[in-house]
Amino acid sequence: MNESETNLDIAPDTTVETLQAELRSLRTLLLSVLVVVILLSGSVNIFLLRQYILVHTQMKESQKIAEEFDTKLTPVSRDFWLRLVEYSKTHPDFNPIIAKYNQFIVTTPPPNAAPAPKK
Repeated sequence: MNESETNLDIAPDTTVETLQAELRSLRTLLLSVLVVVILLSGSVNIFLLRQYILVHTQMKESQKIAEEFDTKLTPVSRDFWLRLVEYSKTHPDFNPIIAKYNQFIVTTPPPNAAPAPKK
């Protein structure tokens, strides 16, 4: 063995007290790092919980809007479209417009839809 393999870079005046002091400082450092990690993970969990609550509230509001659209506005728009189709039967110059947008319109009502309000 050569000299570099046996030299462990330990100071020759190393005593048990200095090693114990270094061990205490390493324990303190480890404990402080664990406390910081716990605090950071708790902060992230609180942030994610608040985001979940916010998204859940927005989702409920969006569902209410979608249900309102389905129950109130869809029958009205369907009735309007059917009146446009009737109008196009008596006015042939309106037929290209009906033909252009007919592919996007669903004229059969869903099974649970209420009938369109009469004026």
